[in-house]
Amino acid sequence: MSEDDIVTPAQERAFALSTRGAIKAAQIAGSILNNKDNKKGHHETFRNWWQKHIGTHFTFPDTSNTRFGSYCQAAVVLVQYLDDFKKYLIYFKDKKQSHKLNHMEQNFWNALHDEKTISELVVLALYGQSISHPYVKAMRTAEKNKISMLDLGPLHKKVTNHMKKLIAYPDLLLGSEATFESAELNGEEWEAVDAMQRITELIPTLPHIRPLLLSFLQGALGTWKRFTSEFTPGGLIDEATVQEKEMAWMPGTNEGALGSFRSLMHKQPCLSLLQYNAQAMYSHNNTAAFMKSLFKDEDYKYIHKLA
Repeated sequence: MSEDDIVTPAQERAFALSTRGAIKAAQIAGSILNNKDNKKGHHETFRNWWQKHIGTHFTFPDTSNTRFGSYCQAAVVLVQYLDDFKKYLIYFKDKKQSHKLNHMEQNFWNALHDEKTISELVVLALYGQSISHPYVKAMRTAEKNKISMLDLGPLHKKVTNHMKKLIAYPDLLLGSEATFESAELNGEEWEAVDAMQRITELIPTLPHIRPLLLSFLQGALGTWKRFTSEFTPGGLIDEATVQEKEMAWMPGTNEGALGSFRSLMHKQPCLSLLQYNAQAMYSHNNTAAFMKSLFKDEDYKYIHKLA
């Protein structure tokens, strides 16, 4: 047996936690309400019910894929619309000929009525609103402004410092007068204002919420430190010179280009990879402004002939 085959205590704990609690509830909810296989799950039945009773178009977060923050997003909507999800399951059960929920649906129902699971969902939602969502927003802003990933050390330091502050003063999130100015990473308005209002109402009914939040933040802080160890003083990136960073320039995220590619291919399925790359480079390099300022009639004729 190699070292890679040995399961560490941290891995064992992660496996155990992922088979129950908030993460498992989010997985089950995603499998039922937005399954990656269109032949499974409720899909249109759920969306039509939501449109009729809640009055908005809504698709449950995609927990079938390993997209950053998907479980936090699922926790936010599960907490915000806790009673509505219960009503939907009652509707779906009554709609069945047997008037019974299957095993997975019953587990989802049980999770929505379990205090401990709801407490974990609240913790996930709080983490998503205070750390994950503002971090992703900052990363995408950096990518839009063409800031190299190698220059994002201050952002990662800001995240760890903010988490330390929340650990030291958990009432910044749990207090009755908690505000986004002090609890949100960037000091900006909550991404899900209504969900945070609902969480404020739920907190007094959840006696174990404080130790759960502290434990989660402490574990997350240790993980952030490992993931961003290259940015620490004396680390590989920190020690790199300006010239070395420029030579090794890389985007802040790797999901923007892939997401754009999937979206465009969905709209233009016959588009070749060469054509997509040309369009992406045209936009990324601000080619339109370059052409407008420097191109003459003969340049346009040459490009037209070349194409």
